Amino acid sequence: MPHLGEFKKVGGRAHDWYWICHACQPPHQIPAPVPVKASWLEKRVIPVLVASGYHWIREFELGAFRFDFALPKLWLLIEADSYTWHRRPWQEKRDKAKDALAENRGWKVVRVRDPDIEGWTRRAIDRRAEEMLDLQT
Repeated sequence: MPHLGEFKKVGGRAHDWYWICHACQPPHQIPAPVPVKASWLEKRVIPVLVASGYHWIREFELGAFRFDFALPKLWLLIEADSYTWHRRPWQEKRDKAKDALAENRGWKVVRVRDPDIEGWTRRAIDRRAEEMLDLQT
């Protein structure tokens, strides 16, 4: 299955990174922010997003926040949260603020966690697709 997108480095400076959109016809380059390495949890989510068939965006910026993944057609934001990082009180408070901002703008936020991160992600996409279909009828 072809990748929908990838970061490609051209040159040696941070501003020389581009997002290569393979789903676009013809494929084209979009200037990208300095790429952030995918966490081990995000690396497990990516194959599920590719298999879903929906266009998705990594490191999606909304307001002052950045979300791990966005599926714009479904108005769905996916955050891959590790227990170690996201159990901290200050991080929980920040996550709630992110969720509130996104929901106020019409997005649904789903936080997926280990051990069944692939299953959670798949079910979240399926449920949101059904919700969007119900809204259209």
